[in-house]
Amino acid sequence: MTAAEVGPIDPHPQCVVVASPGNAPREDAAARLAEAYLAQHAGVPVARTSLLLAAVPQAAAMRLTGVTPGGARAAVAGDFAALAGRLKDDPLVATLAAGGIERAADELAGAGTSAVLACGDLAAGIAAEASAGRWLTAALLPHFDPVTCWLHPGVALWFVPCAEARDELVVRGVPFDRVAVTGVPSAAPAPPARERFAVGVLPERVTPGGRALVRGLASLGVPVLIATGDDARLASDLGAAATGAVRAVPGPDAQAEVLASASVAVCSADSPHVFAALAAGVPLVVHEAPDERALRDGDFLVDVGAALPARDEDDAVARVRFLATHPDRLSEMAEDSRALGRPDATKALCERFLAGIR
Repeated sequence: MTAAEVGPIDPHPQCVVVASPGNAPREDAAARLAEAYLAQHAGVPVARTSLLLAAVPQAAAMRLTGVTPGGARAAVAGDFAALAGRLKDDPLVATLAAGGIERAADELAGAGTSAVLACGDLAAGIAAEASAGRWLTAALLPHFDPVTCWLHPGVALWFVPCAEARDELVVRGVPFDRVAVTGVPSAAPAPPARERFAVGVLPERVTPGGRALVRGLASLGVPVLIATGDDARLASDLGAAATGAVRAVPGPDAQAEVLASASVAVCSADSPHVFAALAAGVPLVVHEAPDERALRDGDFLVDVGAALPARDEDDAVARVRFLATHPDRLSEMAEDSRALGRPDATKALCERFLAGIR
């Protein structure tokens, strides 16, 4: 999703804005679901913006490095000046400092913004820094272990997926009463329809090993469902492997359909599908942790028993084979997934947000 696809925010005297970076699938997916709910229940106009791309159009492929000039990981609790002081060599920070924050402020002020629900620490930090007291900023952190997240003191309320994430924020100085454990918005799970062991593949993007993963899973002789959704590239890349027991599931409800039938789901550690799988009580095999945040999230899921880790595609197939032949372990993991999942997260988060701004 790009800023152009979201479009400029129509000006209103009182407007709730749901903001996400625009280049982060997990945050952007949560923002779309939150916007849809708020549009029905907020009682004021609701808009959504890709705030990072609106402020820095060239930032589509940029991420915070999170590394200080000395090579240490940065955990920043402070305003933008504190972030810039810690990450002196970060190109995204430099770009934001060169007019990006001001452009974000113009975007939000021009819409008559009264409150911002920001998905992700970067969108939250930008919105809070740009506010100058003109609107309330609340933030969703869609990470189980937010140790490296930027915590801007101007954020009035934080939403997190679990108690452990809340405790991490409190340790880092956020007041306990400003953190709410709501879960992360995900599509409502469909009623289970699991008649036999089946594997769900929840790809977020085309990857070099995607076809090898599907071929390996197909060799197990169990049904394999691939959620290609509305992504034409995924359908072309992985749909070609849909033969025999392998079936590509297209359309907007692909995720729910796959999870309703899957006994276990395979996805990357940073995928937005993680929260939907947990809400549906489906155990995970997680692989492809592209950065430290994803690695920490994957480790958390493994530690609580909701996932098994996989080094690569071959290892993911081996993990699925293990679960297919160990139903007791699979059942234990399903219970742990259900315990962590929050099917009502979208409503819980949005209602708490609305209570905070009324």
